[in-house]
Amino acid sequence: MKTFTRKSRKILRNIFKGMSATSLAFTFQACYGTPQDLGEDVLITGVVSSRQTDEPIPNIKVSVENQPQYEFTDDNGRFSVYALRDSACKVRFEDVDSAQNGTFLPKDTIVEALSERIALNVSLDAR
Repeated sequence: MKTFTRKSRKILRNIFKGMSATSLAFTFQACYGTPQDLGEDVLITGVVSSRQTDEPIPNIKVSVENQPQYEFTDDNGRFSVYALRDSACKVRFEDVDSAQNGTFLPKDTIVEALSERIALNVSLDAR
């Protein structure tokens, strides 16, 4: 009976690890599939600013109701989020860091998703 050397066992172990990881990835894809973009989404872009100063507000959380993803505004108050194309959707603006920018009241806006791109500029009131 032939015995494997230590180096041979290490090589075989690495091959089996690689095969296991690959088969796990294929199994996951087979069960859950890959996301498909069916063209049923709407891009909502805009700027969030202060109603009092008209200055852009960074780090405002922008989310769409009933969707898990969210975005934060950049240093110029700009944002872009995707929403499913429905007759209407609610977009929520929240100041979650409050101490960094001052404090702003949250605001909900109803958006009519009639086209593929929507421009939305929002002003938030300070507390």
